[in-house]
Amino acid sequence: MKHFSTLLLAMFAIGASAQSGGTGALLDETYQFTDGGDGLFRYVFAYDSNKQRSSETIYYKERNAGVWGSESLYEVGNYSYQFDSKGRLKVKEVKYSLGKPEFQTYRIMVDYNDTAAAGEAVSTFKRYTLADNNYQLEEQWSLYANGQLASHSLFNSYDAVSHRYDENGTINAILYYDFSGDRLVTKITKSGTLNDSTIVHYEDGMPSWTERYRYDGKTGRPLEYTTWGKTVDAFHNVWKYDAQGRIVLDEHYVDSADDEVDFPTVAAFSGKRSKAARLPFMSTGWSEADANARKADAAPRRNRTESALTEPEWKLDERITYKYYNDEVYPVSNSWRSVMNMEGPLSECAFLEKGDETEPDYEERIVFTRDASGKLTAVNHTYSKETDSENSSVYVVDAAGHVTRRTYTNKETSGDRTETYVEDNQYVWDSDRCVSMVETNGYTTGQQTKTSHVYTYDTAANKFTDELRITHENGTDEPSTVTYTVQQNGTSVEATNKESAYYNSRYIREVQQEDVSFIAPNMLKDFDGAYPEPRTVISVKGRVVTTATGPRGKYYGYVEVPALNDADNQYLTLAPGQYFSVKRVGNQLVCSDIDGFPVYVVEGNFLKKEYIYLDNTSSVTPQTSVAPVAKAADGVECTEVEYIYSQYGLLVGQILTDISADGKRTENISIEYKYDEATGIGTYEATTAKMQLSGRSLGLTDGTTFSVYTLDGAQLAANVADYTFASSGIYIVKVGGKSVKLTVK
Repeated sequence: MKHFSTLLLAMFAIGASAQSGGTGALLDETYQFTDGGDGLFRYVFAYDSNKQRSSETIYYKERNAGVWGSESLYEVGNYSYQFDSKGRLKVKEVKYSLGKPEFQTYRIMVDYNDTAAAGEAVSTFKRYTLADNNYQLEEQWSLYANGQLASHSLFNSYDAVSHRYDENGTINAILYYDFSGDRLVTKITKSGTLNDSTIVHYEDGMPSWTERYRYDGKTGRPLEYTTWGKTVDAFHNVWKYDAQGRIVLDEHYVDSADDEVDFPTVAAFSGKRSKAARLPFMSTGWSEADANARKADAAPRRNRTESALTEPEWKLDERITYKYYNDEVYPVSNSWRSVMNMEGPLSECAFLEKGDETEPDYEERIVFTRDASGKLTAVNHTYSKETDSENSSVYVVDAAGHVTRRTYTNKETSGDRTETYVEDNQYVWDSDRCVSMVETNGYTTGQQTKTSHVYTYDTAANKFTDELRITHENGTDEPSTVTYTVQQNGTSVEATNKESAYYNSRYIREVQQEDVSFIAPNMLKDFDGAYPEPRTVISVKGRVVTTATGPRGKYYGYVEVPALNDADNQYLTLAPGQYFSVKRVGNQLVCSDIDGFPVYVVEGNFLKKEYIYLDNTSSVTPQTSVAPVAKAADGVECTEVEYIYSQYGLLVGQILTDISADGKRTENISIEYKYDEATGIGTYEATTAKMQLSGRSLGLTDGTTFSVYTLDGAQLAANVADYTFASSGIYIVKVGGKSVKLTVK
């Protein structure tokens, strides 16, 4: 199953935030589907004279061959409560009569921190489940004073996973405990601001390595990436851009205490050159790049620091500078950008590798000669002289200003033996587009490798595709053609790598344009404030997200993206499962996953539709664009869940519809939730605006600001557009001089 319904699974993952919840209205009846969707539980709730829930009677029925069977009584749960001296909930227990596997007696205990300082949780909840006559801690969570989730932990007999959040609902730590070894195994902490974050990785309870990234919130391009620690190479990368957004400086620093360092995290190696990956014309030859990258990664790592918390002193290792002839910016669909690796018409590019006491600096310089119109007439590539090594490059430029051939030669002498390595690139142009290139490389005395590239362009979509096939000297091909695609739309860049019908990787970098989040409807949450209710965060305005489908389970760090020429696009900030693209369709927002499959349809703060894909879609072609209407992905079997709300935002029903791969719709079931109308949210109405209470989040439907007070007059919030209550109780809400008494469950 590609996606799980929010009815069945509360997701606490990177990028998500959460808050406690209730509805503000007493729920009489609700439903829950089993995982496969072919079983349905119906809950009927009863309350005591104080409107506290006292019992739940549970009925069950199954669906066979698309037909629902009759309903039967399945289980009964009885509620009990205990309170502290201040009248606050201290213990809640639900005992089930029959002890069915799906319904185990549980006990929730609450501790309050009345002396909590700013930034500390004010209440902690522990949920114990009764199993084999023993209470076992199953779940624990804590809340800030504003009602936001401060932490959430899940336990079993062997281990535990805990997530920590800041007061804005952003996750800032993930911890994993191993109970068998009684130790903290891994931990990730995150601090900083929206696009300037530091991540510390722990192993066996101790800091292992640290990484820091900075992105430009307007363009999405990286400004810095730094990493150091006991288990990773230490380096510090810096990028700078001109007023047109083109790169002008690319610097790589290493730990000043270590002179010997390999830098394996450069995607586009070229021939013998492992340093100057971002130089023009050096973006070709991916087969050699992959081989070199594997060798570098397999080599013993050096330049590691003893402390993951103390940043090393950096010294310059490499620098590339770029000078442009004019202000023109090349789009992705331009050959000079995607094939030749230039962001604009260059006049000069220089590469410097710093030497030391035993070796001088090494330099390369490429000078582009142009006529008065800017047309390229010649390319001159010079190299520093090296002992026992000689480098040269010859470029052929035709009358139209196109580079039609580049031949790089490296001769290395050891004693009386000389080895010559040659890399020859021949480009074919159609008008102003380079449509193909054949690269032959290898030692003159050894096996030659030929890589054939076919380039296609889509100007309207600003898209570039490179299809390549590798042939060895004996004439054998690699198992399949590899296709790389790069597309840019404003600040959004997407790169894909297709090696076979079964393996596709995708990389995305974009600046998110608006705030989009919602609290998933879950009618089975406890409605007395004793359970965390998750908020799913889809998008944060101004946040730069970088994510990839290739490294499954990898949330941070370096990832190789062969399709990209610019090596600055390779540091992840978001787990792939937490990425969603957003497209507005009328008043609704269609939120699609990294493969392009629509998952959520959001309107305002409400989830209106959800698509649950039942097939294994790993072999299904990713959707290339979001549909112009809010609908499921084409060609995939799924279930559509439509949520129905009252005019006050109260969830009153659901419609489940099965959608076949050919688009045929069959209504599965329609559900209506039943409330005690006397406690409904519609009874709370101000003169100038109507209140909308979702869980414990209060807002006014027209956006009017309001103030919140306790019954004894203490002000909790002043002139806010929304507010989240920390606990149940009775509050005073003032709107435009009018006061309303509001009961929060």
